[in-house]
This record gives sequence, structure tokens and C-alpha cells, in this order.
Amino acid sequence: MYFIDLNQEYRGWKLLGSKLKQIYFHIRQNKGQELHYIYNGEIIQTVEHNESETRPQIITNLEVVKHLKWMGKLEKNANKVGLWTATWKGEILNGVGGHYSLEGKKQGLWKETINNFYDFARVYEFGEYVNDLKQGIWKYMYENKQLGGGQYNQQGEKNGKWIVLSDVFSDTSQITYNGVYKNGNKVGRWDIMFRQNCDQRFENIGGGLYDEHSSNKSGKWTELSDGFSDYFQVVQVGEYKNGHKVGRWDILSRQNQKQKFLINIGGGSYQEGSSIKIGKWVELHDAINNDMQITYNGDYKNGKKVGRWDAYFWFNWDQKFQLIGGGLYDDKTSIKLGRWTELSDRFSKYSQVINIGEYKDGKKIGKWDTLFMDVYHYSKYEEIGGGLYNDEGSIKIGKWIELSDAFTDKQQITYIGEYNNGKKIGRWNINFQGGCLQTQSSKQQYSGGGAYDEESQLKIGKWIDLTDNFTSHSIVTYNGEYKYGKKVGRWDILSQKNNQNEYIQIGGGLYDEKGSIKIGRWTELSDRFSDYSQVIYIGDYNNGNKVGKWNIEYRRIQDEPFEAIGGGEYHQESLIKIGKWIELSDGFCRSSQVTFSGEYKNGNKFGRWNPQYRDLQELTFQTIGGGQYEEASQTKIGRWIELSEGFRQEYQVVYNGEYKQGDKSGQWIVMERDYQKMEKGFIKVKKISYDH
Repeated sequence: MYFIDLNQEYRGWKLLGSKLKQIYFHIRQNKGQELHYIYNGEIIQTVEHNESETRPQIITNLEVVKHLKWMGKLEKNANKVGLWTATWKGEILNGVGGHYSLEGKKQGLWKETINNFYDFARVYEFGEYVNDLKQGIWKYMYENKQLGGGQYNQQGEKNGKWIVLSDVFSDTSQITYNGVYKNGNKVGRWDIMFRQNCDQRFENIGGGLYDEHSSNKSGKWTELSDGFSDYFQVVQVGEYKNGHKVGRWDILSRQNQKQKFLINIGGGSYQEGSSIKIGKWVELHDAINNDMQITYNGDYKNGKKVGRWDAYFWFNWDQKFQLIGGGLYDDKTSIKLGRWTELSDRFSKYSQVINIGEYKDGKKIGKWDTLFMDVYHYSKYEEIGGGLYNDEGSIKIGKWIELSDAFTDKQQITYIGEYNNGKKIGRWNINFQGGCLQTQSSKQQYSGGGAYDEESQLKIGKWIDLTDNFTSHSIVTYNGEYKYGKKVGRWDILSQKNNQNEYIQIGGGLYDEKGSIKIGRWTELSDRFSDYSQVIYIGDYNNGNKVGKWNIEYRRIQDEPFEAIGGGEYHQESLIKIGKWIELSDGFCRSSQVTFSGEYKNGNKFGRWNPQYRDLQELTFQTIGGGQYEEASQTKIGRWIELSEGFRQEYQVVYNGEYKQGDKSGQWIVMERDYQKMEKGFIKVKKISYDH
């Protein structure tokens, strides 16, 4: 059996606020066939591992690890057999799953989630397995529409024309690759396509040629930089020869989809025939976006960084780059040495965090300081954390103040405690300092935390945890007990009372004694709970799955009682939604109170569904649109009136037109209503044509 070292750190991704952010996690394998995924001392999921596998597959998307649960029958040899289905955050993913043979191999029609699946990337793959190999036509489905796909041959290889989704496809990074496979290899011209929302058409923003014989990239290419999205539109342009980058490659940027890629913000040269970087380079920081760009400037020698490298940044298009950090690389070994000023992995406009200290033989030694500059003041960096590394290097010792993975100007969360030879010991406190527009003396402060087991580094005993989207506008904590990294027993959800040093319970429920499985009655907060969106869900869990009647309640301000504004029922056995439901829009908040009412049948929307809206001062919701879902295809059909994305009091725009086979067709009318002149109703603004 393959055993995983707990001390090895894996790089992954977790949803913090509304964005997937880079984090680091551990995996431990127990004496049985289980893998424990551990993030910040908590076992967020236990995954069964088939003993026959040489090395288990490591999932780096922690949203999938934590929230995607597969259910079905396991044989004594750990083989999956029969029908397997999936839930997401306790709700059944309708139609997701398929059958395993007696040998534990996938057979027949399957619907699966993509690897990058999370709340803002709900994309599915649909097709057939034969003896555990994908065969025939497979489709990508997004927003109940086919977005791409292609055909597999009898060897389970992609073949013929395909539209493939990028590995980081999401609502704000809708990227596809269009071209031809030949027995699993890309050949000929491949185009990179992008759109900024589902109502727009895809535009060609890059691509190039693959050699017909070697399947290597050849000739001029335009490639997307890592992290390309609505907010970070950067490409790299240059030439390939025999699969290697050669000559000059430029990094180009634009502010939005209406512009061309014209602004050259970096680049450098590759050595002929090797893809090895040489000479002067200007490279980009991973965390940049259209409002903030960071570059690293320095020299390469035979593909290795040498000499002085400097970090520069700017936050507006009309500003010049300013020096912010950097240090020296050894000319022979290319390891860091001497004094360095480094940007945090999640450095951004609203999280301007740097670390200053010394390297010896490529390892951090001595005192390292963490500094932060408030985006609203732009004055100077102030020390807010740090600690000591031992003389051998890179092992933390003594007292440390560390920043949370989600640290920003409005989420100034630090962890304070002690290390012994790289391991957390004793009590660790969580401190929050918010209200970035307030004076330093009047800022809000809050403390939480608990203890870590020194050997396992898992949370134990009583803890006060902060929510992932904890900010000055969402001061919410989870209070309860850990048993070796797993939540057990009663956990209460508390919220700060009107900026006072007092906290009131607004939710909570029970975990079973095995740990981290919700049971019985729960009151949960919405993922976007804040002062402006105080939404809770009340209902029952059975073995971690939602069952029976669930109510959705809302209050505009904290002093008011919660009112029921939605909800519906989950089937006790199949766990799917059934009957009439009132659901809230993704962006539901005080100024955008939008709900959708209709009916579910076998977990699918069918019949008439209506959007409803009320202004800030109104008590009742008014229907302002809607249309029909076809039961067989689960798609919109016929005449619809849809609310615009971001519909709210100050922006009341609707679209009126017709759907055919799930796609918008013909002329659609854009209509707008002035919230200060509601009596005039919606007025026609323009037409949009969807004829192709």
C-alpha cells in the first residue's frame, strides 16, 4: 500500500469569498484504506482509497474534496458496484453518476462533474463508458446547454473535431479550445475562444498549429496566460519550432473584450531549439488582474534566474510601474541569497502583503517580517506579522503571527501562536481587525481560535472558527468542538450584534460522533451571508444529505426578525428537489431582492417559472417576467422575459424574446425601468439579434 507523508505540502485551490484562491494542504493516509485531506488543521474530507492502486490520485480542487460526495455500494475489495450518485453540499446533483460493473469498472451512460467543478463552474460531462473507457460522443453541459465536446475512439482516445473546455473554466473564465484530435493527439489548427458572459458569442483570441506528424506546436502562437479571466486578459505571443518556444515572446494585455491586445507589459527570449529562457525577461505575477499588474524583471542564464531580480507594480493604467521588492539569485546555483522583499502568493490591490527577511543557501533563516499597506491610505507598509526560522533554514520556531489565506483590507485576519521545530503547539488565537475606513483606534477587533494536537497537527477540543467569507460586513463564527480534526457534537453559528462586542446565535446544528457529518435539524447561513444579505436556510440532514422541507428566511437588518421568503422540499430517499419551490437569485441582497418560483419534477425544473422582485421598502414580491421549461430537455422554450444579471433597485433591465431548443433566437428586446419613475414601467431600450 502507498503511504502519504503528512509533512508533504500540496498546492491546491479553495473558494474564499467568491474566488478560487491558491492554498496549501496536507494529506494523511491512515492504516486502513482512507485518505484524510487536511486544511488548516481540519480534516475536510475522508476519501476511500482502493488498495490495488499503486498511488492514489490527488485532488487539488478542495471544493470538490469537501463538497462532492459520491454514494453507492462498495464490495469487500473496495470495488464500486452498481449505481453511484453524487451530492453537492448535501443536495443531490440531478442525473450525475452512473453504473459500475461487478469488476468495479464504469459501464453505460454517465454524467460526471468536470475536475474544476465548484459553485461558479457547474459544468458536466455526459457520455458512455465501455469497460471503463469513454466511447462515442461526449458532451460538455453548462447552464443546461451544450458547450462543447467530441468523440472518443474504441481505445478511449479523443478523435476528430472537439471543443474542449479549459482546465480553469468558470463563470468568469469561459474559455474553450477548438480543433481536431487524431488518436488522442492534437493536430492542425487549434483556436482559443473566449466570452465574458453567456449572452455573448465566443471570440477567437488565440491559437496556432500542431504538427500533423509529431503533434508538436509549430509556427506562430497566441497563448493565454495562467489565470486568464474577465478581470485578467493577458496573452503571450511568439513562435514554436519543433515543439519548443524560440526567439522573442511578448506578453500583451487589454482591459476588456472590446479592445485588442495591444499593451506590451513583458516578455523575453528563448534559446533556439530548447525552450530555455535567456537574457533579460519581464515576467508576470500570478495574482495580477486588469486593475493591478505586477512584473518581475531580471536575467536568465541557461534557463536559470541569476543576479538581481526586481518586482514592480502598478494599479491603474495611467500610472508608472513602481519598485516594490526583489533580491539576488546566485549566479551559479540560481538559489536565493541575502536580503529579500517578497510578495505574498495572494498579493493583490486589496491585499498588499510583503515578507522581508534573509536567505542562506536558498532557505529562509532568522527573523522574517510580514508587512501590509492599506489600499485606502497608500501611505506606507506597516508590520503586522512574522516570526523566526531556525539556523538550518525554513523551519519555523517560537512565536509567529501569520495571515489567513483570505487576508484583505476588509478581512484582516491573523493567527497567533507558537511553533516547535516546525509544528504548531498549544493555543493558537485568531484575531480580526476590520473597518478599513475607520481610524486605527476605532477598528473592530475579535478573537477566536483553539488548540492543535502537537503530533498530528490536527485541531482538538473547543474552537471558535471564522467563516471563509468573514469580513467587516460578515462577522460570523462557528463555535464547537474538534476531535482530531473532525467536527463533532453541537456547533453554533454566532453573529456580531450591530458592531457591539456582543454575539448572538443565528444558526447551528449537530455533527455525528464519527465527525463532520451533519445530522438532524440545522440552521445554516447562505454562502454570501453579510450585513447586506442576511439569508438563512432551515431544515433537516440525514447522514449529511438534505431531506424533507427546507425554508429560506431573510431579514433586511439585524434588529428585524427573519421572514420566510422561499424554500421547498427534498425527497426523503432520492434527495432530489420535488414540487413547488421558491429559490433566491445568486446575488440576492438588500438592493437586489430577486426570487424565482416554479416546480420541480424528478429533480428538474418544468413548466412555468417566474422571477419576482421587490424594492427596499416593499413587503411583497411582484412577478416581472418568466417563461416555460420543457420537461424532456430541461431547457427553456418559447417566449421568456428574463432579468438582467445584477438586476437591482438602481439597475432594472429585462430581456424579452424567444428560446428555441434552449438557445435564444431571433430579436430580443432590451427594456429598462427607472426606479425613480416606477409608474412608467419598462421602456424599450434596444434590440439584440441572436440569429446565426
